[in-house]
Amino acid sequence: EIKCEFIYNMHKNNIDKISYFQEQDKLFVAIVYSHLRPLKILVQETVYKIFDIPIDMYFLIEGDIVFLTKNNHAYKLIKQGNYFGDIEIFNKIHRICNAKTYSNCSMFCLNKKYIYDVIEYNFPSVFNDLHKNAVLRLD
Repeated sequence: EIKCEFIYNMHKNNIDKISYFQEQDKLFVAIVYSHLRPLKILVQETVYKIFDIPIDMYFLIEGDIVFLTKNNHAYKLIKQGNYFGDIEIFNKIHRICNAKTYSNCSMFCLNKKYIYDVIEYNFPSVFNDLHKNAVLRLD
């Protein structure tokens, strides 16, 4: 518990930038945060491609991501503070679009294996909420 509080307070600046984490229990956030991998990608770089097998979901700290159709037509902009890449993980499907950086981006990656091995088992209500939202957002 003390270790989690320490992790939470030490990384509060980044945690506060992710709207999803602001709605969650500190213990959950601290445990998950310690398993996030930082990633920086320059403008106009590919995060993932349509039909890729999903490995991670992403929490956007800085910058914007654009979703593109298979013909590279932009159809959605993901703003900093939001997360993406969860739809395909929870629906167990290949990537449904191309994701590119619209500006220089900083994000955290959360591995699919961790989601299913740790979050589903230890935080079933969080897992169920993420799953429900991913199903809804697919439609």
